[in-house]
Amino acid sequence: MVEAENSDHLKSSEMKICSYNILSGGGSRMNMALRCMRLMGIDLGVLTETKLVDGTYTREAEGYTVIATEAKSKHQGGVALFYRKESKSWAIEGTRTFGPNVIRATLVSGRKHWTVIGAYIPPSEEDGSTLDFIQAAAATDSSGHPLILLGDLNVDLQRMQNGNERQEETAALVASLGLIDLHQHFCLRRRWKRWTWSQVREGNRISSICDYILVEDKSSIRSFRIKSPRYDSDHRMVQVILRLQSVKEHRRYVRKRTRYPIYLKPEERSRADELLVQLSEAVKGPEKRSERDRSWISEETWQSIDKKAEARRVGDSNRLRDLGKCVRRGLKKDRQARIDKVADSIEMLMTNGNIEGAYGKLQGWYKDASGRAPKPTYQDAKATQMEYEKLFTREEPPGESIPIHIHPRPRVDDEPPQEWEVVAALKKM
Repeated sequence: MVEAENSDHLKSSEMKICSYNILSGGGSRMNMALRCMRLMGIDLGVLTETKLVDGTYTREAEGYTVIATEAKSKHQGGVALFYRKESKSWAIEGTRTFGPNVIRATLVSGRKHWTVIGAYIPPSEEDGSTLDFIQAAAATDSSGHPLILLGDLNVDLQRMQNGNERQEETAALVASLGLIDLHQHFCLRRRWKRWTWSQVREGNRISSICDYILVEDKSSIRSFRIKSPRYDSDHRMVQVILRLQSVKEHRRYVRKRTRYPIYLKPEERSRADELLVQLSEAVKGPEKRSERDRSWISEETWQSIDKKAEARRVGDSNRLRDLGKCVRRGLKKDRQARIDKVADSIEMLMTNGNIEGAYGKLQGWYKDASGRAPKPTYQDAKATQMEYEKLFTREEPPGESIPIHIHPRPRVDDEPPQEWEVVAALKKM
């Protein structure tokens, strides 16, 4: 069944988290995936096998913020973390990437914290490098927060095979981190439909469990589900509902975070501080665009995309090829329409004398998109404060004083010359 729902019915103290393999996030597929996440009411998740390179990808769409790793190539690997930009009961802090296939973040809800790690292990990987990156991502959090590991591990942890070194190493890492496989701790309606990946090869359908949500603390998980989004992929989504703290508790945490950065009181400001405040208030910020303006895919194309996803689900290969061509034609037409729309708006702004606005419209097509510094966790901010306090605190040098075996040179008179000295110098010249 294709699920299309809104998360408004969820209590404010819960959120939906998922892991989903999207096969590729290039072109317009990231927008398609995020649309599915919005329709299914997902609040936070990890998209695997994104195959994104050169830092070029959709960073905001459908109300989500996206942070992605840079894959080794455009043919394999890569993960992306996406989450809603606004929430009253939770927040994301301290995002960081580890190699091409691992990303880590801290999920905060009031006094509760979780370390969220998203990972993708390519099926051809044999050196265990991604396992090492997962271990490093878990080790960097010394605060002892419960761990949640999301992603496509490309091994079936429920069907252990003797002599399968890759499977044994992955299972050993999961055990060492104290993680629980939610596939085995929740009773699904149909046990034979636990698979998350399926393909037809030589007329036979094969399936396996390779997408996981592994948690250290199962008490915070209310439910575990396997869903089929309205998206063209041979994987299914694994999804959980996580219990959070109340909105009141989270507001209390947010107020505590406002201590950083530290703002000077009006009576403590100098003349330079007042001028800086006046300048910052006079600067006009960029105009915010609505999410509707960011969406450039037409409703007609979305219908073709949905039909293609349904054809993939039922295994209609002939219809799948025809719909694929239709989707490509629709996207090409939508891109041209977007270009024409921007060109018309630039021309109109130039006609009205708004050179700055026209340049801003044009700049969006050529500027290099760079990563934004993530919001630090409370522990990171406190550690940085202590580090700077120590850096600017006067300390006596350790050990004995350096011996000086030379006589100091006489002090050079560096005062302005007197009139008679200037006259004597001119006569000598």
